[in-house]
Amino acid sequence: MDYYHVGLTLGAGNIAPYLNDSIYYSRNYVRWKILDNGPLRTTFQLEYDDWDVAGKKVNVLKTISLDPGSQLIKIEASYFYTDSAALPLAVGIIKRKDPCSLIFNEKEGIMGYWEPEIGDYGITGIDCVFISHPMQMKLTNQQLLTISPSEKNKPFVYFSGAPWNKAGEYTSAVQWVDYLSHFKYKLNNPLQISIQK
Repeated sequence: MDYYHVGLTLGAGNIAPYLNDSIYYSRNYVRWKILDNGPLRTTFQLEYDDWDVAGKKVNVLKTISLDPGSQLIKIEASYFYTDSAALPLAVGIIKRKDPCSLIFNEKEGIMGYWEPEIGDYGITGIDCVFISHPMQMKLTNQQLLTISPSEKNKPFVYFSGAPWNKAGEYTSAVQWVDYLSHFKYKLNNPLQISIQK
């Protein structure tokens, strides 16, 4: 099944530089590497060639990982460039024409979309969860965007993923939002282990 239309957008949670109200899309990745392929985590890297971002050369290395049982992948996007100015970044989700449920929560750092039903294919929910601040969320004619500053040569980390209602686990926007809120709570309150001698 491949009904997910992307067009010239950030699709289902991709990331790109954002300057002067414009998104500077990269080309496709040119190199890849598998880092982990075990029962507890799958991790791979994607490397992109330089491209022009408002007159400066930029490249990016993305590290993507997925843990068992999680609906969301972890994305670490490291951007490299020569000058010292911070590079604003945008993470986006394409917008559909039909009515749907939007999730915009700047305070919690959750941006999502419970998409309209597509024929007999069912419904997907798309979402991004952020751990960095500050951020600005906005809705354009084409997509949902979260815009954030980045730190030079340090990864910008966020999570992205999707459920499918026909899988039977998350069948409504309310269930999906509950999952995302719990996921964000666990990010903010990680499990702590102490060892006593």
